[in-house]
Amino acid sequence: MNVIKGLNNSNGYGKKRKMIELLLGKKGITLIEMMVAIIVLSIFLLAVGMILVSSGKFWNSGWTQVKLQTDASYAFARIEKVAREASRALSNPGGGSTLQLTKEIGGITEWTKVFQLNGDTLQLDSGNIISGVSNLSFAYDSGNSAAIIVNLTLKENGSQTVYRTTVFLRNSLS
Repeated sequence: MNVIKGLNNSNGYGKKRKMIELLLGKKGITLIEMMVAIIVLSIFLLAVGMILVSSGKFWNSGWTQVKLQTDASYAFARIEKVAREASRALSNPGGGSTLQLTKEIGGITEWTKVFQLNGDTLQLDSGNIISGVSNLSFAYDSGNSAAIIVNLTLKENGSQTVYRTTVFLRNSLS
């Protein structure tokens, strides 16, 4: 209380004196107040944690779908590029996972390229295009022999998506 004796109203410290008396007169918080504060804080932190965890799951799910879509677009672009230059599909894509395309000029074969599924990897000749492929099939369109239907199923992190496109042989000889 020596601090309070040095502060008197004549020096203009009356308000500070009352504040110090209030602070020194209070002995602290009770156990019940402490428990209530801990419970309220725990509920708040639990709610924030649940929001963060669910946001992370949604983010990962969305990112996986974007990656699968990107991989499918890339694979289809590669297949379409080769098919547009090709003049003939040598193998019969009757739902099989191999497609052999050839480009002929004047009856002479300029090149032959093969798309195939090797394990879970789509390959063009011996080079890898994409991985994570769980199913791949090629089939002719029933109304157009120069059109090939490509079905591609990609799988990653438990998410599986099926993609389908039709590619056309621009230089078809048939």
